[in-house]
Amino acid sequence: MPVVPSAAIENPSKQLQAVLKWAEGMATANFDILGAVLADDYVHTALPANLSIPVLGSKEHFIKHYQGVLPIFSSFDVSVHEVVEAPGRVVLHAAADAMTKPGFPYINEYILIFHVAEQPDGSFKLTSAKEFVDSKFTAGFMEQLQKVLAPSS
Repeated sequence: MPVVPSAAIENPSKQLQAVLKWAEGMATANFDILGAVLADDYVHTALPANLSIPVLGSKEHFIKHYQGVLPIFSSFDVSVHEVVEAPGRVVLHAAADAMTKPGFPYINEYILIFHVAEQPDGSFKLTSAKEFVDSKFTAGFMEQLQKVLAPSS
């Protein structure tokens, strides 16, 4: 169950529906879903900046990046704990509970700030996101992942 049902996401607005589609696409590595919900000029920024994670400056760049990352996971569940909305903005407090194919867990917590734009058909597309991650966990996870993925010498 990639996006775990919770009271925080019951009866979602149209703009929250777009954000939840993004979460579903990420959790299931479904790039068709991601492509449908992201604006062409989508910008994704991972924070805090001291993690030195490059900004992904377009829909194409974002999808290409995650096509190389998401297949490492054998399972990926997202729980949304809280949602704060304003016109054109959705903020989530969320958590991921995932397992990698090499067998180590990915347990992360996020604050995600999305900007969304209403389309002529009344749907919404994501135009940008700022993803605040658990920096201590993320740094350790990235180090562990690099060791596993590095070619043997």
